[in-house]
Amino acid sequence: MKKKLLYSGAAIAVVTASTLMLTASQSQAPAAYDPAIETQTTIADGFTFASVGDITMPYPMAQWADASFQSALKPVQAADVAYANLEGSMIDWDDFKGPSAVGAGRYAVPETAPDLKAMGFDMIGHANNHAYDFGTEGMLMTNEIMERAGVPYVGSGKNYGAAWAPRFVMTPKGRVGFVATTTEMWAQLPTLAGARPENGEAPGRPGVAQVRVEQRFLVPRSLSGLLEGMKKAFPTGGGLYAARNDTADKITVMQREFVYGDVKEPEYTYEANKQDVAAAIRSVREAKLKSDFVSFGMHTHEHRYPTKPDTDDTSGDFLQPFVHSLIDAGADQYVGTGVHVLKGIEIYKGRPIFYGLGEFFRMQDTSRIGQGPPVRSDTNSDPIKYEAVVAVSRFQGGQLAEIKLYPTWGAEEARIALRGAPHAPSPAQAQKTLKRLQELSAPYGTKIDIVNNVGVITLQQPAPARRG
Repeated sequence: MKKKLLYSGAAIAVVTASTLMLTASQSQAPAAYDPAIETQTTIADGFTFASVGDITMPYPMAQWADASFQSALKPVQAADVAYANLEGSMIDWDDFKGPSAVGAGRYAVPETAPDLKAMGFDMIGHANNHAYDFGTEGMLMTNEIMERAGVPYVGSGKNYGAAWAPRFVMTPKGRVGFVATTTEMWAQLPTLAGARPENGEAPGRPGVAQVRVEQRFLVPRSLSGLLEGMKKAFPTGGGLYAARNDTADKITVMQREFVYGDVKEPEYTYEANKQDVAAAIRSVREAKLKSDFVSFGMHTHEHRYPTKPDTDDTSGDFLQPFVHSLIDAGADQYVGTGVHVLKGIEIYKGRPIFYGLGEFFRMQDTSRIGQGPPVRSDTNSDPIKYEAVVAVSRFQGGQLAEIKLYPTWGAEEARIALRGAPHAPSPAQAQKTLKRLQELSAPYGTKIDIVNNVGVITLQQPAPARRG
């Protein structure tokens, strides 16, 4: 059985300060912050971390005795620490004073909070594009419900500092720190949802830890005539003013910027906001200063190819350099959520990068308010979205030693009440999922073996030194 204690950043700060004063009085401690020392990973040997993708689960399920369902939970429950992203809000309608759902709101009853704990999750990411479905009030109520149930969460809060603050869980093998954030995701998550600091007399606001990204269209120059014709026909693009910042290499049409590049087909390209990137790095450094191991979770939907929508298994071009910078700053792993499909796995400086683990619970049919039409949400339910994995990473000597990948299947064919709950897949389904993950990970140089329908990544040689 797991034995853990939760600490907030403020509590850890008090303990850390007192410890540092005691140490200074007894010996000569380093006079200045030394990254080579303070970013070391000091978690005990054999530490295991279970990561899953998104959870959309409107009603409690932990007590369901179905053998296939319970089998899917076992890797989560057996690990020292387990992490998931909560996609949606928990609302107690008797006390809720906020707005109705914005768009396709994801809703869960308050009883799902203790259920997450019963299933074995130790930290819940709550920075995503559905955390704000019921406005600020819904986001804060969700956090309050989780707090009352003793469920640690990270990535959203009552102010900017709280949203970006790392959270901690104490285990017998050391203290684990967590940071979580989400991208803006175009119009899916309004900029208003992002927590903002105070500015002069203007107060800050609650929200999610948000990394804003600017999306541009990268197109072949052969489309220049078409774009220029569109701009002449719609000079303002529906706005008040026509853009006047065109150059030989870019043009703004319909209020969107098109960049000419050496590509065969149109692509999306992105640039992350430098202030938000700096905030993420600061949070990682703070988390590592106060813990033995740091996990960074991020919710994204940015993809590369316009023709593939949300089943594109290629991440936005900003993501890899961003994640590498987080690991350079002290993060020990990256857990990507938000994408509806599996994405590749990269090992960078002996640290795992899970670009997308799929959706552990995808119970969208029952997560909306009211009875609605008695139909399955098949317009957004390609069967590939029901394939996911539980990734269990094991560390030795402060380095990644092994990853085991346990496939799950969301029972896409099941009736609405049970569709989207994780199950142990059939051998054929497990092989299909893992072989696809092999193909997705190969471009990163990651080799996945399949042993008894479980994916295995083994680091044969000691990983190179991370820093210093």
